[in-house]
Parts: sequence; structure tokens; C-alpha cells
Amino acid sequence: MKLNVGCGQHLAPLWVNIDQYAGIEPDVVAWSDRLPFDDGTAEFVYCGHLLEHLEFYTELPATLQEIRRVLTPDGQVDRKSTRLNSSHLVI
Repeated sequence: MKLNVGCGQHLAPLWVNIDQYAGIEPDVVAWSDRLPFDDGTAEFVYCGHLLEHLEFYTELPATLQEIRRVLTPDGQVDRKSTRLNSSHLVI
């Protein structure tokens, strides 16, 4: 399974598009720190311009822990961010 977390209006075909706002009609309405998937079920997680919008000391760590939880042991994460460099991210 491929997850597009915090998809906004960028709905990706053949991915499970997830956003907290139902009005954009994602596949799943959920907060990034409470993903409704079983442990180890996602082969790939993409976060496009999501992480920089999260509160650094609470929401960001909770979201990264949640991404780690749903990833398969060999799963991959890709992210795009304008204000958060990779030295801040440990998954």
C-alpha cells in the first residue's frame, strides 16, 4: 500500500490519499498522527509539504512515530518540505 499523507488537493492515482479535510475528498479522512491502518502495512509513505505545518515538539514527533508504525520493515518514506531539513527527521 502507498500512502499520500496530508495530500491536500494533490490526489495521487493508485495511492491512498489521506487528509484531515473531508472537503477535498481524499480517500481517507484522518489526522497524520492517527492513521487508520494496521502496523506494518504501508510499503511507501509520501508527505508533500505536510511536515513543516506541524507543531515541532508535539505534532511532528507524533506523525513521524505514526508513519514508522504503519511502514513495513523495508518501507520507504519520501517528503517534500520547504522549511524542514532532513537532519530533523529520524523515522
